Amino acid sequence: LNGTVPTSIGDMVSLKEVGLFDNELSGRVPTELGELVYLDSLYLDDNFLTGTVPTELGRLYLATDVRLRRNFLAGTIPPELGRMESLEVLYLDSNDLTGPIPGPALAQLAKTLDQLFLYKNSLSGTLPRELAELADLDHLYLDHNLLSGTIP
Repeated sequence: LNGTVPTSIGDMVSLKEVGLFDNELSGRVPTELGELVYLDSLYLDDNFLTGTVPTELGRLYLATDVRLRRNFLAGTIPPELGRMESLEVLYLDSNDLTGPIPGPALAQLAKTLDQLFLYKNSLSGTLPRELAELADLDHLYLDHNLLSGTIP
């Protein structure tokens, strides 16, 4: 598939899974994805998506698996992702993300998050102390960033 992810995807409010990975999709990640309140899984990895990670994804309270890896997304990791109270898997690796890892957002995911892939970005700053609160975390990848300091 090529082209863009249509904004009309937000009208498909009963969707539980969106699998559009490993295509040639370009353009921005539609903010309208935040309307898919029953969504469990979002797979947009391995495309040519640009722009930022939409803050509206924080409205996906039932989502357990969000994968935006291996695209060309820039900007910071939105703290609104901490509102995804069911999130278990978050893959944002291999993009062009910058800025700090949002510690308070991580703390909100402490009871559910078990996989966090943030490697191969340009994230900077120190590791947030909230990282130590992720008791159920099984997989953590932070390599190939500009992070500094000690591990909490």
